[in-house]
Amino acid sequence: MPHRAPDARGGRREVAARFRRYEARSGMPLPHDHLLLPVKAQRPDDTWGSVHTEALYENVVAASTLSTKS
Repeated sequence: MPHRAPDARGGRREVAARFRRYEARSGMPLPHDHLLLPVKAQRPDDTWGSVHTEALYENVVAASTLSTKS
């Protein structure tokens, strides 16, 4: 299900899809979420650019905490 948050810059929105899973690959019970983020994003000046995925990977724990609280 898409999650959208309003943006103060003229109504642009960020979009992510979160999927709830209830089992690990081994079949054992393990409730968890998968969060899919687009790699491309529109900048405030209407150009498009790529998300800095290395910075996101380095901060995966913080990103996970933010997605869990939403």
